Amino acid sequence: MSRPGVGRPGLRADLQSQSILTRDGRIWVVKDPLSRQFFHFTDHEWSILRLFDGHRGLAEIGEIVSRSRHSGEIAAGHLTPRSLLQFAAQAARQRLLVVDPNHTEPRSGAGAVPKPSAADIQSPPPWYTHPLAIRCPGIYPDRWITTLHRWLSPVLTRGCLVIASLCLAFATAIAIVRMPQVLSDLSRLLAG
Repeated sequence: MSRPGVGRPGLRADLQSQSILTRDGRIWVVKDPLSRQFFHFTDHEWSILRLFDGHRGLAEIGEIVSRSRHSGEIAAGHLTPRSLLQFAAQAARQRLLVVDPNHTEPRSGAGAVPKPSAADIQSPPPWYTHPLAIRCPGIYPDRWITTLHRWLSPVLTRGCLVIASLCLAFATAIAIVRMPQVLSDLSRLLAG
């Protein structure tokens, strides 16, 4: 093993994390106390992120994840060296990892990690592209949608939608037929 901090990405020690159990599984909420931002990770992502301890390189972490995935310690998921590199680059951009830029990983052999290209380094999508990912204290849009779905699902059946469409078509036909009378009544009202 190499010395910590020499080209080895390390998870910041001041980050605060807590797991939350949901219907879909466990979610890890990580708070950056400096920027006061919250990050959400799946159990699989968080278990990989915790491997970044400052002592291991990307190639070694990739090998550990590959072995752990086969033994069931880390949740299944296909992890290529390129996807691990993208994951580490994203965590570094979010300032969750501290990386020494003066050291590079080995470039040859089975554990080689390709250097990121401009296509690999992507900026995060704007906040407005995924409004359900916005989290404010006490505001849970996914809970609202679940509640609305529970209330509206009996109403939004195919039969109810056909009846609503027929009512709308009937109301439109009445408005079109009665439009001349409405316009004359309106002109008299405005004139008088």
